[in-house]
Amino acid sequence: MDDYLAAFSSIVSDRVRYYELVKITIHTSSRKSYILIADRSIFFVTFDLGGVIKNSKIEYDNIKDIVLGEFGNKITLKLNKSPTPLKNESDLGVYEIIIETPDYTTLYDKIKIAIDTDYMIKHFNEPKNGSKVTLESNETILPFYKYKKVTFGGYYFFLKKSFKDTSFNTMYSRRYEDDRGVSMTVNIRDPFPIYCMEHDDPFDLYNYTRRFIDEVKIVQQPIPTSDSDEANTNEIDDRNLYEILRDEIYYKKMNLNEDVAKWSCYHVLLRTQDKFICYFILRRLFIPPLLDTCQDILVRFDLVITPNSMINICNYWNEFCLIVNSFTSNTSHFTWNKELIELRVNNLRFKNEMYKSLKIHFNIVPSYFNLVKGFVVSVLKLLPMQAIDQYIIYKLNDNIDVYTDEPLEYVYQIIHYVYGSDYSNQAIINKFKMRLADFIAFTMDELVIGNQLLLHIIVENLSVVDTGSRRKIESALIFLMHFRSLNFNEKYTDNLFNDIFDRYYQPHDEPQHPNEEVTQPTTDAPQKRKDIDWNSITFNYYATSRLLEEGFINVLFHSEKIEDNGYILFICTLIEKYNDYNLHKRIIRNMLKLPIPLEDVYLPIIPSLVHILKNTGNEKQIMLILSLLINFSYHNDKAKELMINNNIAIVLNNFVLLENECLLLTLKLILNLTKVNMHQIVFIQTGLLFNLIVALQKYCNGNRDHIELISYIAAIIGHLYNTHVNLQLNKWEYIVDVMLYVYSNYKGTVEQFNNILFCISKVINTRKLSLKVGKQLIRILLLNLSFVRDNNYIVNIFELLIKLANYVPNCLIMIENNVTQILEELDVKIDIIVQFSIKLSNKIRRKTIHCNI
Repeated sequence: MDDYLAAFSSIVSDRVRYYELVKITIHTSSRKSYILIADRSIFFVTFDLGGVIKNSKIEYDNIKDIVLGEFGNKITLKLNKSPTPLKNESDLGVYEIIIETPDYTTLYDKIKIAIDTDYMIKHFNEPKNGSKVTLESNETILPFYKYKKVTFGGYYFFLKKSFKDTSFNTMYSRRYEDDRGVSMTVNIRDPFPIYCMEHDDPFDLYNYTRRFIDEVKIVQQPIPTSDSDEANTNEIDDRNLYEILRDEIYYKKMNLNEDVAKWSCYHVLLRTQDKFICYFILRRLFIPPLLDTCQDILVRFDLVITPNSMINICNYWNEFCLIVNSFTSNTSHFTWNKELIELRVNNLRFKNEMYKSLKIHFNIVPSYFNLVKGFVVSVLKLLPMQAIDQYIIYKLNDNIDVYTDEPLEYVYQIIHYVYGSDYSNQAIINKFKMRLADFIAFTMDELVIGNQLLLHIIVENLSVVDTGSRRKIESALIFLMHFRSLNFNEKYTDNLFNDIFDRYYQPHDEPQHPNEEVTQPTTDAPQKRKDIDWNSITFNYYATSRLLEEGFINVLFHSEKIEDNGYILFICTLIEKYNDYNLHKRIIRNMLKLPIPLEDVYLPIIPSLVHILKNTGNEKQIMLILSLLINFSYHNDKAKELMINNNIAIVLNNFVLLENECLLLTLKLILNLTKVNMHQIVFIQTGLLFNLIVALQKYCNGNRDHIELISYIAAIIGHLYNTHVNLQLNKWEYIVDVMLYVYSNYKGTVEQFNNILFCISKVINTRKLSLKVGKQLIRILLLNLSFVRDNNYIVNIFELLIKLANYVPNCLIMIENNVTQILEELDVKIDIIVQFSIKLSNKIRRKTIHCNI
């Protein structure tokens, strides 16, 4: 007997013949449980196998009927009497149990057999309905029944036979249509290198699909809504152009010919005014024979909206997914040229990530990989024994033929192995040596020890290493960064990095190494520092960014005095001169870990960050920079002034019109900057206020998830109003209407509503606006005074009430809502709130002294 069957049999004290994990529904209550089909009864056991569910034993005699659900996956057990005792006449009892399971046909057969068997044992006769039950399926089990095979562009796929080819005779595109209102367009792009600088990241398909959505936005008309018969084309909300139903990574579920390539996919399902649009992008990676190319297949389905398609959209969607899943290469036997791939790997012709994929999926590494491991081992042996698990060193030592304590000796061995001793083209050797340094750095992180980042371990323990070993490690790590001249006919030395280091380094009154003596620079002989021509310098981005991330450069500069900012100036030069996202990402992420407010020593990096903001279109990079600038702007007037002086206002004003995740960070930064009066004038001059109104029109659309964006916009408008900006009255009225609507109908935090109240109190500059706000808001504000206990929120409410009390009608509304009683019952002992309460009471009394109340 199966172990599980034996365990279940012991739980129910009956011989269990079959079990399955199912979902059961009784009345409106659902739960997961195991159904046990035993010799004498059916039992339901708890999901955690804790025991039989109370009153869940169902004898076969009690089963009146077993019915299959109309839409499959469901079985209904109808009972003659309730297995649970009825406590009173109003008790519903249990006369029907709905069971859901993917393998419902098997479970149905097992229950039917058990019922029939129990009947025969007890009555010595076959049951009257003993005929075999046949199930009619709407769809065939065969996935491609009534489908036809279509071949195009080196691939084949399956379509329903009703589709007809209606395309022009083109090489890269095909169009198919059928009489159901479905059209399908297939576009197969040319293969391109996996890690090619001119193309997007092959695993980042999200941005690719944004282009498709932008195209839909351009060609579509607004979806009509019940609120308006006609759409104003100047104020169209994206929600009226299309509705996104699916937007996610897609997993291709069929491999019909054992293809060794990998698939990375994404899909989007949109609903527009007149049709559904399904967009799939399939990216085939590591295509044989060299595993270094990928190819895009773009599939688009258009389904005309009809009453039938609206009802059966799920069936259409499943059909589209089946078609896309069936895409298969025409090649039946996949062969890949391992020798040629290894030759290219030996010459390091790929980008770093490619080596990891080749090692993991195909176990292909350079033939001199043991020498690379020897380099790693020689560096690790220079560290203290307690710094790293010695088993790691032992494991890396396997199959290493050359042993030396000099890490760079392994580099010379590799050069000799690849090019021999007679090769005379130094430019080619120098280029290979530079790629090799970057590959070794990547290997230390990704290819030798799994999840342990050896570069982190090495840098972390560098300060406790003796002087001789430390200099060897520093020399090896400087080699990995590989700062050198762009003229590859020149031999690599570490002199260039030393010159750069001396250019930025400011000496300390303390030793740089543990065993060195303090050396005092002479005051009468100033150091002469070489000028650095950064336009003629190159280096390895990966190795440099990783060592910057781990703090190796900072260790070299040994910056402990706050006034010494040579390290920061060096960082500024790197991020401004070299446009590499990974380099910028690692530097900025490290700075985001610093405690705020940031020290003034980091201020020189701000102009470089603003420079990148002006010239990049990378959304992820923009978000990182904005996050760091927000940290800079926290209680740091110097940082704010430096940002404004570098014209960040124009950049941020343009970002306000973006529709991505950068917008929220942009508003946070603008809010911090506009707290200074002079900065408010600068932002007003860029036209920020008009862009904020456009943003309000876009995001105040009934979607309550936008409360955070609206609250930041409200706070910024409140700050900008301090400049007495000239704006048409109807614009101020629109702002007030939006704030009143959001305050009355949205859910948010106290801080968000604080911003909205702050905006309202600033912009009610006329009697008309003040009375309008008072009529709609006074009652809510007084209620909040009674229940909210946040002091800042109470202060904002009082400030707004005092401003509203300038007009008698508002004072009368306050009196009607028992303002005097609320103020008397206010249990707050803070001086400023008490003063506000007295001021409001006195103001109401003065304004209404002549009124007949």
